Amino acid sequence: MKLTTIEQVQKTVGKLPAPRDLKVIDYIDEHAKRWLSYARFAFIALGKAGRIKLSAAGGEEGFVSASDPKHLLIPLTALETENTVEIDSSFGALFIVSGMAETLRVNGKVSGISDGLLTLRYLFGLEGESLTAGVVASDATRTSTEIEAHLASLMPAL
Repeated sequence: MKLTTIEQVQKTVGKLPAPRDLKVIDYIDEHAKRWLSYARFAFIALGKAGRIKLSAAGGEEGFVSASDPKHLLIPLTALETENTVEIDSSFGALFIVSGMAETLRVNGKVSGISDGLLTLRYLFGLEGESLTAGVVASDATRTSTEIEAHLASLMPAL
């Protein structure tokens, strides 16, 4: 049986207690940032068009960081299977801290896959849309020109 509504799910598995709802927020707060700074492992699920892909992810403490309250930075190299990530995929992660009896759950959408690709493209001389095509989401907060200017500011003087 395919469950398509919250009511159907609740009828099947029961309604969750209210205290769980109090922990749900739509941004990364200071507590979540602190949690991420200690996390060394996560389970990550990505879904698009009815397909769900799973990956373990890990690294040194703080391998995942928040660039701002709405965006996480996860190195592709931290994923067990890097090819699972696609722009506009739904994203769900369960972050684990050793010795803690709780977890941090983060849900959202993949807005970009850059992890060095933008820098590499820039170093090869790509500009404008060629620089950002397939790497930056359509609703990104920076334009191709702004990204190019930012990359230029990071390059050492020759």
